[in-house]
Amino acid sequence: MLNMHIGILIYGVGHHLAAWKAHDSQIHRLGDISYYQSLAQTCERGKFDMIFFADNQAFNATHENVMPAMWLDPIVKLSAISQVTNNVGLVCTISGTFMNPYHVARQIQSLQHISKGRMGWNLVTSMTDEEAKNHSMEYLPAHAQRYEKAREFGTIIDKLFESWDEKEGRKNKIKVLPGLVTYVAETEEEAYAKKQALDNMLDIVSSLKMLEFFIHQDTSGWDLDAKVPDLPPLASFTGAKGRYETVLEIIKDKDPTVRELLGYLAAGGGHLTLIGTPEMIVDELEKWLKEGVADGFNFMPPTLPNSLDDFVELIIPELQSRALFREDYHTFTLREHLEI
Repeated sequence: MLNMHIGILIYGVGHHLAAWKAHDSQIHRLGDISYYQSLAQTCERGKFDMIFFADNQAFNATHENVMPAMWLDPIVKLSAISQVTNNVGLVCTISGTFMNPYHVARQIQSLQHISKGRMGWNLVTSMTDEEAKNHSMEYLPAHAQRYEKAREFGTIIDKLFESWDEKEGRKNKIKVLPGLVTYVAETEEEAYAKKQALDNMLDIVSSLKMLEFFIHQDTSGWDLDAKVPDLPPLASFTGAKGRYETVLEIIKDKDPTVRELLGYLAAGGGHLTLIGTPEMIVDELEKWLKEGVADGFNFMPPTLPNSLDDFVELIIPELQSRALFREDYHTFTLREHLEI
């Protein structure tokens, strides 16, 4: 039996730029911990391996009026969620650029004990000068400097974990879970209609502003219905290279117009996007799993809670019917869920 792993990146009211306008938007509850607890309980009902919260050390003006997100501290948020769940793993982002290793190790181990072994963490190097200014820096350190510090940061955390008899920081097999965006319905037409309804609510000006943040280009003279102009090669780009590379790959594979590119980036920023019936979507997920491309997927719901409900009620049962995903939890810790 192939054992697919499913996580979820919970972001505000959803990853689509127009999610806050959706009929089921819970935007008024972004500061209410019961909102996140309810989402986590839905994930546990769907037998997810883990839930994941990203973090940002500043409010990004690029997302203003586009992707509202109340940045409650993820460790605090996960601590509260741990008290209303029993099995689902709890993962959050921590910046190695700004944080102190001992303080972080203490936080992680505290939640590890509180959750009875369900804690995980995602080490990042941060992206913007706005974040740096909130930590008494004028500018974000250079890319190479940040990643060198992150390697040192991770090593220190590992050593702190290993100072206990049980080596919580030991390295084992890596699991690859790429991002996944789905629009699912009983018919393909209904699924495409869901995406189109959200795309129709996109604010083009704000979407272009976000694209400029990704590619460091002035788009003011671009024709929305013309092909995307040539962009500089990845090697010469000095911003966030991973996101820029994704944009370049979309342009290479899809040859989109500017308007189409905005649609591709609207939810999930270019991650794998599948639209269709449960059978169609699971066909593709099964192909990725069997060909060894991925060990599972990190779901990025376009809207919350509706897209999550659709995933749990339509896609999870199809995965289970093909013996690709657990029907119940038989493990207790995040490490056991992920088989590492």
